[in-house]
Amino acid sequence: MKRLIAILFLVVVSTILYGLTIRGFEGNPFSDKINRNLSESPGPFESSHERAPYALTYSLVENGSFALNKELADFASPDTVIKDDTFYIIFPPGISLLAMPFYNIGKAYSAAQLITFAGMTLFALFNLVLVYTISKHVFSIPTNLSLFSALIFGFATTSWSFASSLYQHHTTTFFVLTSFLAAWLYKTRLRTKWIWASWIWFSLGISVWLDYPSVILFAPIIFFMILSSLKLKKVGDNFKIKIILIPLITSVIFISLAAFHGYYNHVNFGGWKNLAQLEPRYDTKLLNETTDEKKLDEIAKAEKTKSIEGVATENQFFRGFYILTIAPDKGVFFFSPILLLAVLGIVQSFKVIKKKLLELITFSSIFFINIFFYSSWGDPWGGWAYGPRYLIPSMAVLSIFTVIWLWINRHNIIVRIIASVLFIYSAAIATLGAVTTTITPPKVEADFLKLKYGFFNNWEVFINGKSGSFFYNKFLDNYVDLTQFYSIILIFISVYGLLLLFIKTSSRKDGN
Repeated sequence: MKRLIAILFLVVVSTILYGLTIRGFEGNPFSDKINRNLSESPGPFESSHERAPYALTYSLVENGSFALNKELADFASPDTVIKDDTFYIIFPPGISLLAMPFYNIGKAYSAAQLITFAGMTLFALFNLVLVYTISKHVFSIPTNLSLFSALIFGFATTSWSFASSLYQHHTTTFFVLTSFLAAWLYKTRLRTKWIWASWIWFSLGISVWLDYPSVILFAPIIFFMILSSLKLKKVGDNFKIKIILIPLITSVIFISLAAFHGYYNHVNFGGWKNLAQLEPRYDTKLLNETTDEKKLDEIAKAEKTKSIEGVATENQFFRGFYILTIAPDKGVFFFSPILLLAVLGIVQSFKVIKKKLLELITFSSIFFINIFFYSSWGDPWGGWAYGPRYLIPSMAVLSIFTVIWLWINRHNIIVRIIASVLFIYSAAIATLGAVTTTITPPKVEADFLKLKYGFFNNWEVFINGKSGSFFYNKFLDNYVDLTQFYSIILIFISVYGLLLLFIKTSSRKDGN
């Protein structure tokens, strides 16, 4: 009962915090006349990564089409492409499809944008519960530290900035975490293996619709499930291997979803393996600024020869690894130094939690694959985003390894003091991003444009009193300044986190 109350308290608190920082405004953009520049910053559509999925959601609901009209294409540019004089968004359509029911609900209450974005917040809330559940039940970490792991992920990492927006990262994280949990249940629950195997393949299939690169994060999970399907039995002096065929049979779910996506590509782009990303980009700014017809021809030719080759190459790795780990503009450990403790947790966990070796290998592999792949990515910065948005699934993984390290060193008060300082600092950076803007240029562009980068850019927005928070702009702007709003949120998170951190920690259930 106490555990249930603790989880409910976490969900209630998290809902309030996400609600306080959701970005948006009242009204139904495009359906109603909105007297504002929808792309203004800070705001819900300051990034084309938010505008494009919303434009497609609108087109699907209002026009019944995956294609965009000219007005929507201009709004979503430059994350749009053109195929046979028809406009499409450059991303897979999964997020827009998931957003449709929330758009319809919001539209009925003249809050289409707000409710659509809030729909994605549900996945962020689910992820907090999943982080707690994996920490508590898979790795048997005590309740207070398991709750602390959820608090780290939710409010001491830059995942917060993307918890109420039309980015794919929280939905991807949800399917990765649920699949890992399903793989563990597949291993430990004999009677329900069909259910868990089906969910893993379903999650993989859905991820194809959400974000193509995220599919590789499922590789260690699939391998975990397959290994759990092999039973070694000794017969006399020999050994026999029994193979459970459930993963093979249930893989038809993934094949069906992938085939359906191939059909989507065939209908819209002329072939099952033709992706929107390979079509010529429709960038209104570039087209408007370029009047030289020869230059336009060069742009068109370059766009028509795009391919997936060279998107991720090993010669880009070291630069990308630096950018994603410690660089001041995007480094995960620069924005969230509390996660540095997770590196120690990964090392020590293999020495202490020996009974969960397969689980540890699988779970840590999600992080390693995530960071190694995007370190080799052509754009490791993730565009103008607050922190390393590509690593949001890894932030969930690292949050759990952080508390594993805290449990292993639970008798050392210095460890908790260090964790306290790092947590408050990380929460301060995460809160700054949540109350201001997600648009932060990478250093390579900021230097050229003479702008600030990293959270230094957000600090400038903050001291100017600008916020993207709907709640603050609608209800509090005339009563408290942004500094007070920020301070109240940060103090609450810090106190809650310190209470969880310094509660007396019990022993794990199963020891080593």
